[in-house]
Amino acid sequence: MTPSTSTPSPGADRPAGGPISRLSPRDALLVLIDVQNDFCHPRGTMGRRGMDLSAVPPAVANAELLLAAARGAGVPPLFVRTVHGEGVDSDAWRHRYAAGIGTGERPAPGNCLEGSWGAEFYRLRPRPGESVAVKHRYSAFGSPGFRAALAAHGRPALVLAGVTTNVCVESTLRSAVDADHLASVVSDACAAYDAAEHAAAVTVMARHFGRSFTTADVVAHWRREKPATPETRATSETPETRKARREEVRRDG
Repeated sequence: MTPSTSTPSPGADRPAGGPISRLSPRDALLVLIDVQNDFCHPRGTMGRRGMDLSAVPPAVANAELLLAAARGAGVPPLFVRTVHGEGVDSDAWRHRYAAGIGTGERPAPGNCLEGSWGAEFYRLRPRPGESVAVKHRYSAFGSPGFRAALAAHGRPALVLAGVTTNVCVESTLRSAVDADHLASVVSDACAAYDAAEHAAAVTVMARHFGRSFTTADVVAHWRREKPATPETRATSETPETRKARREEVRRDG
């Protein structure tokens, strides 16, 4: 008989019959997608191209609330950022809006170029030891670093927020379901440059791929949980996070 080559599902090592909850601090990972200057700041590439950024500040403010609540409940965050450049952008990617390659049409304008201010995080900042993954396409699951971070955390439930709702957030959520995660989107902690596109994306994600929550829903749930203790923290941290926390304690002491 041919051995199975399938990859175990996230949380597959949980005792038989053990429940998995979308928002439980034991099961959840907060994934913050593309909250970067080029996508969010008025001086970023999207702002300079005239995109409507009005939904971004309130969404990022809600993402800040989510991040604080996650840290308080022992839910690890995973920060995802897009980086583009000659070494990672194929001809097909640069001409994704064109009729073809080599047809004389100009390539799509770039965002978040490697080493640029535009590629830096906007308002949200990872702490030492918290996971950061770089991606080069819409879905974070195309990033080996992202997949490695998921494996390190071993969380079966992903809670997504960031920008834009209808592009990178939705692409990542769809991929999460294909990878056997329970996937949820925090609708008011995401933003798009068009309100109708945002609403349509949230509807599709909630109807076909997962669940939609508000920031108030998630924050209230996480605040009801006990603050992280040494025991619960041990289940929610990576080795790098624990090392950074020990170093903080030594510095403060």
